[in-house]
Amino acid sequence: MNFWVKSVGVSLMVVTIFSSCTKDEELEEPLVNVWPSGLSVNSPVGEYVSFSISVDTDIQLRQFQITSKIDNPGSPTIIELDSGLNNLDFLEMSFDFLVLADAANSNIIITFTATDNNGSTGSHAMRIFVGPLPTQPSPLSETTGHKMYSNNSQNADAYNLEAGLGMISSLNDSTDLDLQDMPLNDTTEVLSRTWVSPAGGKFIKFNAFDYANATDSSVVNAYQSGVGLGQVNDIMDGDVILTKLGNSASFTYAAIQIVIINDPDSTDQDFYLFNFKQ
Repeated sequence: MNFWVKSVGVSLMVVTIFSSCTKDEELEEPLVNVWPSGLSVNSPVGEYVSFSISVDTDIQLRQFQITSKIDNPGSPTIIELDSGLNNLDFLEMSFDFLVLADAANSNIIITFTATDNNGSTGSHAMRIFVGPLPTQPSPLSETTGHKMYSNNSQNADAYNLEAGLGMISSLNDSTDLDLQDMPLNDTTEVLSRTWVSPAGGKFIKFNAFDYANATDSSVVNAYQSGVGLGQVNDIMDGDVILTKLGNSASFTYAAIQIVIINDPDSTDQDFYLFNFKQ
């Protein structure tokens, strides 16, 4: 068999041909069967769709052809053709089709057609529903030098990450407070090293996270690999904390890196210094 591949999206894997001498039923035209069964399959861009094909006929085969066509007014592209089947009446083959980027968000029609020596044809069409182009990760922007003070101080003991502003928790609505220091009691002079989110956010301490190269997708994937909690404890210098903001309808995520924790004897100068990306 001679196969002329006219699409870079095709890879021929295995071809086996058999000749049979008897038939249980007489066929008026070639019978083309394709697996996977059904009329359609789904595929993302850049993946191979594998097909198994068999052709059965009572009249020897003259030609077998595979064409592809994206949903548009143009003509199909011949991606596989064999016109020298030499009186064979049974064909079986495997075929891989690569879904290319130009088919994103569209349908591809793959048609398998067999023609016998009498000119009769049989065919089977499969529709591939193609997903969108994969999005490229976007680096997150970083802001640095943020301070949040002890809840027992007279300073901003909470933080709004979206606004990039420190806030005094007692003077602001809880929905604006993405972060807040949570002391054990209202008299201690020791910084709690514990955060909560009055706005309803969740936290995961994730020191293995690649903060330096954080992207929109990497922070989401890392957060979703764990279980977000309503508070984060035992915060230390260098910790990386991932958070899903509770006051955002768009499900905003942020990565926070603790630079230093300042905890002198006086309460008013107890603070967390941190950078964050979102």
